Amino acid sequence: MITCKNCNTPLDENTVFCPYCGTKVEVQEDITIFVDTTPEPPSKEELFTETTARILRWEQKAYRIYGRFATIFGAILTGIYFFLSIVFMAMNPLSAIMFFYYTFILAACVLVPGIISLKAANKIDFYLHTYKTNPKYMLDRCGSVGMFVFSILFGGIALIFFIINFARINNNRATVNQIYQNHSVL
Repeated sequence: MITCKNCNTPLDENTVFCPYCGTKVEVQEDITIFVDTTPEPPSKEELFTETTARILRWEQKAYRIYGRFATIFGAILTGIYFFLSIVFMAMNPLSAIMFFYYTFILAACVLVPGIISLKAANKIDFYLHTYKTNPKYMLDRCGSVGMFVFSILFGGIALIFFIINFARINNNRATVNQIYQNHSVL
């Protein structure tokens, strides 16, 4: 059903003039335009950065798990050994010194790496928030020899995911260089 555009009176479909106001009825034909809404497939560079980011997310999860475990376990053991060093202070000063020494060793070897792993997991958030606008930061981080050494020292299981990204970046230099050219600062 159509309406008169002058007086908004409902009219039959084959009416030529409005019987109430006399305005000529203009029939508008529906024109349907079909637009291909199929998204373009991602480019090789986009796929590469998405895969790198996905592996980086797994690395972040591994840092968090290792960091939480080492921090909690290290804090408990450090607390126990510190408590024992205080208890043995009156009974056997030599044992107290030994327990106090173990307290520092546990703190240095378990507690501190756990805290550093948690900080590393938080730092990865920066790379995951900026990789779509400028993937150079993420690619530089994942291909860095310094981060490789850091992952060996503090990564635990996260080292596996870092090595995967590190190898991918170093084996696909042409793609990485193309990404760098596409995101170069003018």
